[in-house]
Amino acid sequence: MKQSLRKVRTFLCFFSGEDAYIIGKCSLRIQFYFAFIGLFVQLIFAGCLASAGSFTHHLFPAIGVGSYLIAGLWAALLSCIYLLLLYTISPLLLPIDEDARQRVQAISVHPLRSASMLFRLLLIIFIAVLVAQPLNVMLFGDARMMKDAYTKAIRLTIHHAPGAWALTLATCAIFLLPIRLKFRIRNIPLSGKRNGHHQLQNIRDMVSDMQAHPNYPGAILDADLGELRTNDYYFQKTLIEYRLILEAYADFKQGYQQLLTQKVAGFHHETMANLHHVLQQLKASPARYNAMMEKLQAPPRPQVLERFEYWADPPFRTVRKPATYVPLPEQDLLHHLYADPH
Repeated sequence: MKQSLRKVRTFLCFFSGEDAYIIGKCSLRIQFYFAFIGLFVQLIFAGCLASAGSFTHHLFPAIGVGSYLIAGLWAALLSCIYLLLLYTISPLLLPIDEDARQRVQAISVHPLRSASMLFRLLLIIFIAVLVAQPLNVMLFGDARMMKDAYTKAIRLTIHHAPGAWALTLATCAIFLLPIRLKFRIRNIPLSGKRNGHHQLQNIRDMVSDMQAHPNYPGAILDADLGELRTNDYYFQKTLIEYRLILEAYADFKQGYQQLLTQKVAGFHHETMANLHHVLQQLKASPARYNAMMEKLQAPPRPQVLERFEYWADPPFRTVRKPATYVPLPEQDLLHHLYADPH
């Protein structure tokens, strides 16, 4: 029985628009939230299919089964648009600069003050109202009127059938409830107690303030993500995405450093060949010749990529490194250019 319930829960979580594998690593509470979202998404698809099927059947009665194929495509399209809008409610996972972070935090506290969120909610309500009207006619409309004037039947059904308004409001509620659940999932780690796992708490602190914890890449790469458990789904997802990015960046650095070292070695060899005739002239001064040859024949050092990183938090690049050079006065430049050779 438990195995069957787990399969049903996993199946529903798949339709929530989030990663079912990561959801499976979270607590049962989070899994049930996402399962309810997936259930509502399936109800929305079924409602869109019934609504579009009723509409296309009366709009294209001559094509028969073809009208239901069109309805299926329309229902799938609306469901995908809805899932996309639902996915945009997810919080930002990758780090951003401080100014953008403050704006995002302000929007998270008061989402309805965001023009983008209001637009998405109005778009979802508009889609829900459109989906509900053919259902109103199908359930409460006059069949004889539907054959002659489908648009008029929709209008009269809304005006004279009390259940039509209830169905429209219920459809809007079904469309909006997953959004409420998404915000509930986002706020669970804020309202609940923090996980007592020491390693998880340390990583959470590092991710929340990477500038104060420069060793966060090593902590994330060394963590056993398969053993970490948390109620915060998005934190679990953040760790996995950070891990993928850091591993890819480490591979890139290793390959780039090898390539850069090879290029520097080739440049060193070419420089030696170009300076050969100059070095021959230096043989008249053995001391200078030996000193120069000792410098030129020294093997090139392996190149360290950190010298060329201008950001304090690579590869996310949200905080620039502070300037390490000390500007000298103009007088020092003049002394350097016009120094007495003797």
